[in-house]
Amino acid sequence: MHASTHLTGAIPSPSSSGGRTGERTGRHAAPLRRWRLRLRLAAIASVTLGFWTARDTVADLLVLTPAEGVRLAMVRNERLLMAQSDLDRAGAEVREARADGLPQIDASVNYDRNWLLPTFVLGGTTVEIGNDNVMSGVLTLTQPLYRGGQIRARLQAAHLQVDRAREIERSVRRYVKDHFDFDASPGEKSR
Repeated sequence: MHASTHLTGAIPSPSSSGGRTGERTGRHAAPLRRWRLRLRLAAIASVTLGFWTARDTVADLLVLTPAEGVRLAMVRNERLLMAQSDLDRAGAEVREARADGLPQIDASVNYDRNWLLPTFVLGGTTVEIGNDNVMSGVLTLTQPLYRGGQIRARLQAAHLQVDRAREIERSVRRYVKDHFDFDASPGEKSR
């Protein structure tokens, strides 16, 4: 037995087999045939499934009326979705600006367990200082009284952002309606 055949074990050298170059013989021929059969079956299955899938998608085509097309354009228009997102963000800025002027209440509670109390001797008498359990709490109320008009200016700017975002959303809706609504007469489009 050749050393190269012994090391690889799967592909005998062409000189030792006496057969054609690259041909597998012996115990490895059957797995190779099974592998080729599986590959062929997979190719046939993918072509067949592709045909049935293509046939089903042709049968399931979406037929749109102009009104349904306008409705879908209103729902899926990227510029309109961005305008709605800007409107949501501006509304959040209004709530945040309003919250800056509201009072804030903070509370905290702390609990400590003393295992060894401090002791000292005073005139021959041992004195312990403190308690075994110590609990303390803090309640803080903060109300901004004057910030030089900062709260009102921020609130006005946030309201202006909301107005701007609403106007952009209206103009995008008008654009979609004017350009994609084929049922309306020319006089109705200008409204």
